[in-house]
Amino acid sequence: IFLFYLSTIITLYCIELVLNINNKYTAKKSLPSIYKNKLEQGIKYYPYIRPDYLDHKKKFKIYPLSSISNVNTLFCNEGEARTYMSDRHGFNNKDSIWEKEIDVILIGDSFVHGSCVENKNNISSKLKRYSKKNVLNLGFSGSGPLIELGILKEYAAIIKPDYLFWFYYEGNDMMDDISLLKSDYSKYLDSNYKQGLISKQKEIDMMLKNIANQKIDEYENNNKSQTSNSFFASIKLFNIRYSIIRLFNKTSFTETSKIFKEFEKIIELTKSEVKNWNGKIIFVYIPDWSRYHLKQENNDDFHLKKQVLEIINQKKIEIIDIDREFSKSDNPLEYFSSKYKHTHYNKSGYDLISKKLSEYIK
Repeated sequence: IFLFYLSTIITLYCIELVLNINNKYTAKKSLPSIYKNKLEQGIKYYPYIRPDYLDHKKKFKIYPLSSISNVNTLFCNEGEARTYMSDRHGFNNKDSIWEKEIDVILIGDSFVHGSCVENKNNISSKLKRYSKKNVLNLGFSGSGPLIELGILKEYAAIIKPDYLFWFYYEGNDMMDDISLLKSDYSKYLDSNYKQGLISKQKEIDMMLKNIANQKIDEYENNNKSQTSNSFFASIKLFNIRYSIIRLFNKTSFTETSKIFKEFEKIIELTKSEVKNWNGKIIFVYIPDWSRYHLKQENNDDFHLKKQVLEIINQKKIEIIDIDREFSKSDNPLEYFSSKYKHTHYNKSGYDLISKKLSEYIK
C-alpha cells in the first residue's frame, strides 16, 4: 500500500513538472512576452481594448467601438502570436484604404478582425483579392450584434458602401451583448443615437492608452507575484488541479428570450440604416468549432441556429450559411486552427469564406 501511494505521489509531481515546463514555454510565446521583448528593443506595442473591457460602473465621455489608432497592436495567439499596425480609426486595415472609394464593408467579431492568421490570409484581404474591390474591415474582437450596430452607425453609414457583410458567430455573439445591454452602449438601440466617433479618434486614443497602460502595470505586478509563488504552486499541484477544474467546469451556452428580442430590434435597425444609403446587406452565419467536434453538422437546433435564421428570413435579408459550406467536407474541423481544441478558423477556412462572399459581389 505504501509503495502504491508513493508511486502515485511521484507520478503526480512528474505530471506537475511537465505542466509547469509547458506553461513556461507557452509564456515565452505569449503576447505579454512579446510586449516585453519589443519594449526592450524600444518598440511600444499596445493590446486592443474591447468595449467589454471597460469598467461599466464608471461613466465615460465617449464609448469606443475600436482600439488605439496607428499603433503596433498585440492581437492573438493560437500557436503563433499575431500583431498588426492599426489604421487611423483603430481597426485592422492598411491605413491607405480610408483614402479610397470603399465598395465593401465587413462587420463582425474576432473572426472578421482576423483571428488568428497573418493579415494576408484574413477575410478582408482574401475578399479584396477575389473580388477586385476595395474592402474595409470593421471587424472587432468581442463584438456582438449591439456593438456591430454601433460600428455600422459610426463608421459604415458615413462611408455608404455598395455591400455590407454582417457576420454572426453562433458560438458567442448573443452572449457578448448581455453585459453591454446594461451599459451606455445600449443607447445604440435608439435609431437616432450616434457619438460621432469617426471624428473623435484623438480622444479615443488618449482614453484607451490610459486604460492599456493600467492593464500592463497590473499584468507586470501580477507576473512578479506569480513568479515568487511558482514554487509553492508546484508543491500544491496547482496545474493538475486547474486542468481538472477546466475539464469538468465548462460554462454552458445559454441564450435568453430577452436577448433574442433585442437581436431582432438590432437587425431591423441595421436593415434600415443600410437601406438609407441604398446599400445591400448580406447576413453571414459562421459556425463554432464545437458544432463539428460534437458531430452537429447541419443540426439547425444547435446554438439556436434555426431561431436566428428565422429572424433574418423574416426581415428578408439574404443569408450566406458557412455551416452549410463547411459541412460539405468529410472533416469540417480541417477549417480550424486546431482539430483538438476550440479555436478560430485557419487560412483554408477564411479562404473558403472569402470565395463564397465574392460570389455575391457584382
